[in-house]
Amino acid sequence: MFVGLVVLIPILWGNAKLRLPTTNRMQVAVALLYLMPFQYVQSSMHYLDGKQPKVVFMGNSITLGWETYYPELFDGGYWVNRGIAGQTTFQMLNRFEADVLAADPEIVVLMGGTNDIAGLGGSITVDSIFINITQMVELALNRQVEVALCSVLPAHEFYCCPDVRPIPKIAALNAKLSNYAKRKKLVYIDYYSLLVDERKGIGKDWTEDGVHPNRAGYAKMLPLTIASILKAYGKYAENNK
Repeated sequence: MFVGLVVLIPILWGNAKLRLPTTNRMQVAVALLYLMPFQYVQSSMHYLDGKQPKVVFMGNSITLGWETYYPELFDGGYWVNRGIAGQTTFQMLNRFEADVLAADPEIVVLMGGTNDIAGLGGSITVDSIFINITQMVELALNRQVEVALCSVLPAHEFYCCPDVRPIPKIAALNAKLSNYAKRKKLVYIDYYSLLVDERKGIGKDWTEDGVHPNRAGYAKMLPLTIASILKAYGKYAENNK
């Protein structure tokens, strides 16, 4: 570990005044997640332009879980968590202005759809879920907020709703989200591929209930999350220089 830090810290220090992250620098930042204690992760991002990007995490209980397992992400006030357990995309859309845009962020990390598929808001089609999500994206883009759009996490079944068969709906929604992200040139955070197992649920090492990531699950998601935020910030900085 010590040798890794000796090599990596000068690399970051040498890039301290560069505004836009390159692929190599993003890889260095991700590598630091494995080589440094977590309390230094935030400070490692300061090489972007002397400050951290202002980020709002918007979503449901899976989003809220970031604050449970990694509260350090939100200690500095640059990053804000607006996850609410049990919420559907319709509920998220209704509070998007107040909870996201009113914070005047540079980036929103947007995740939703699991509770819709579980039927917590009543019966809803995949197309309707997709429309709710894309409406939030468009609201953000219209305010020059970069979007890091998250896939729905895999789930073989829902412990709360055993009659629901989520696999085909999750696959269909994620296909729509991925294609939409490509068309709109958004950063797409593919948590699904990262966590899925042979049953098309979350791998057993990454969850306790088959729906929510556990500590190990969030640790597995963290490098991809940080890299995606850096990429989104690069897009934001380029568009606002």
